[in-house]
Amino acid sequence: MLATVGVAVTAGIVSATAVWFFGIPWTDALLIGAVLAPTDAAAVNTLLRAARVAIPNRLTATLEVESGLNDPMSVFLTVLLVEMLTSSGGFTTAHGITLFLEEMVGGAVAGLLGGYALLRLLRKLPVPPSIYPVLALTCVLLVFGAAQTLGASGFLAVYLMGLIVGVNLFESHAALVYAAEAFAWLAQIALFLMLGLLVTPHRLLPLAWPILAITAVLILVARPVAVFGCLIPFGFSARETGFASWVGLRGAVPIYLAIIPVLAGSPNAALLFGSTFGVVIVSLILQGWTIPLAARILGFRKLASDVDAGVR
Repeated sequence: MLATVGVAVTAGIVSATAVWFFGIPWTDALLIGAVLAPTDAAAVNTLLRAARVAIPNRLTATLEVESGLNDPMSVFLTVLLVEMLTSSGGFTTAHGITLFLEEMVGGAVAGLLGGYALLRLLRKLPVPPSIYPVLALTCVLLVFGAAQTLGASGFLAVYLMGLIVGVNLFESHAALVYAAEAFAWLAQIALFLMLGLLVTPHRLLPLAWPILAITAVLILVARPVAVFGCLIPFGFSARETGFASWVGLRGAVPIYLAIIPVLAGSPNAALLFGSTFGVVIVSLILQGWTIPLAARILGFRKLASDVDAGVR
């Protein structure tokens, strides 16, 4: 629900704000909303562990799974809106439905096949332990590239691969988990460095107030409305839902998505990229540093030691 309906609700509210502050057409505004809707899996997972608070397991699992599964939905919306902006009247509803099925169904099939194939290799292939992380990374890149080439969602494919491999036990499981975290940190650092080189600071200054306004609406209105609407029917308490609303960090994925319309030559692409970059930075600083405070305000106790974390 959070990764589909939640993304759509968040994108819609942010889009209305973008229309108001930037005075751009609705299609361009919806593109801004779609780009800013997904939460960042690496940021959410890392900061939840670093917060060292006793959050219920199902809430932690919900936030982690949401942050991984909402990327394919946002990619689909972004590609769909870019095609609407750049096509010369040839875009139809049938084309949109076909694109959705190709992205989601194709990504799911590629991820399931790739995940079980990789799991079998990890269990059966007699190689030195140091080779397993390299083998896993190679298979992930291969499946991602194959899915994207076939028009499916590479993000969904590799996320399902990670779920399949992560929940099954095999001899090199612990080593592979540590290696995957190292790969993730390296990828984040490299991505933020490269994307930062595309931003011209003086061009962001005129957008400072609109960026702050969109960030405020995203954090204080769009995210809470989406989360409360999606989680309350499943029996989550008000404080659990409130915490989930605050842990909606934006990271590298929205900035990556903002590059798609830039490369496609869509109108207002520079405005989209600059505003997205600014919103992500503000979100990471504001929400990232205040997760432990938000948890304490909502009544989640702080863990005393690593032993407590293991028991929880």
